[in-house]
Amino acid sequence: MVSALRTRSAVRDPITLLDTSVELADARRHVCAQFHNDQLELTIEDFGHARLDASGIVRMDCQESIDPVLLNTVLFGPLLLPVLSYSGQYCLHASAIESPHGVIAFCGHSGAGKSTMARLLRQRGWQRVADDQLMIVSDDGHIAPFPQYKTPGSSDATTRSLRAIIELTPSPKTAYKLNAVGRAQTAILLAQHTCAVDLFPPAQRQQHTRWAATLGSKLHCRRLSFEHNLQGIDDLIDALDRDCKHMLAC
Repeated sequence: MVSALRTRSAVRDPITLLDTSVELADARRHVCAQFHNDQLELTIEDFGHARLDASGIVRMDCQESIDPVLLNTVLFGPLLLPVLSYSGQYCLHASAIESPHGVIAFCGHSGAGKSTMARLLRQRGWQRVADDQLMIVSDDGHIAPFPQYKTPGSSDATTRSLRAIIELTPSPKTAYKLNAVGRAQTAILLAQHTCAVDLFPPAQRQQHTRWAATLGSKLHCRRLSFEHNLQGIDDLIDALDRDCKHMLAC
């Protein structure tokens, strides 16, 4: 009787982390993620099933025929990113540029202008480090190479660390403003713009929150408000170029 009670108590009910349709390889696909008995269990439409344990071992039961683009997207996204979270490595949904003083990341909602800012500032002499995904491998902001799906081959290697993050908030008829953001809000931005955070098991979510708070306390953070159209884009980039250089020089 005691043994039976222990067995039942050891079996935990699944925790549903995600159960919705998401954008994967240019199509909406249903994804269900559950954390059960210390394992992350994933079911992805048009892909199949995968199971990840705490040691980082992934077991997959894939469909016989899978779109190669979907396969790469899943391998380097829903599967790899939770694995990396076990060792405190996280990927930001952000573009990034670099100067001799360090790296600046641009984050924001889809269509906010992350890739556009990085591309136009590259024309001003900045080095583009990331176009869509920025891999950070420590709470000191050290950056590592990571595949760029939007524009493959668009990024350059860097040995520098992240120094600043700028949140892009375009809106109609808004004048250029670059306002300072406090440490608490910086940590929230880092947490909100971490890729695949909904798939992190509970313990990794707590670790991720601590990482965001630690890194956020070390970064410059600004919120950029601007009118989102092509009129006056040169003046916008000139002002942003000047302000970014000044921020990193401080």
